[in-house]
Amino acid sequence: MAKLSNLTTVLMLVAIVLILVACKGQATDLKGLAAEKLAEVAEQMADVTPGALPDRNNTIMPHVFVGSVTIKGSAAIDGTEITVWLPEYDAPIGNGTVANGKYNLMAHTHGTGSFDGKTLIFKIAGELTGDTAEWESGQASILDLSIN
Repeated sequence: MAKLSNLTTVLMLVAIVLILVACKGQATDLKGLAAEKLAEVAEQMADVTPGALPDRNNTIMPHVFVGSVTIKGSAAIDGTEITVWLPEYDAPIGNGTVANGKYNLMAHTHGTGSFDGKTLIFKIAGELTGDTAEWESGQASILDLSIN
């Protein structure tokens, strides 16, 4: 269980560092930093043994995500799968597909409790993006996703 807490901390730190770097106008360093942090997240995830995803809880509003999707600098092709995960589960909590370079998906709560405040991770065609977001019931967020 301590490793799961460490993973959540790492994911939150990755998001904070990326935001700080972007805000300082250091976009040229962002790719290298993102790749480094993504490797750290992947290493941490390797230490987590995910459990089975409980049934969807339809009594709690999902968090909706929309945005653009790029792969190696170009818009993702139509039909590319986008998934959103909590590292403690063996299946995504939401998925969508790309249409015209854009995606939309709903990140649903599963089980009896809320996911409020939990850190989500995103994958494009099964590959980690390095992007994270905090789950909030009933919220809608614009989050552009990319992989190199």
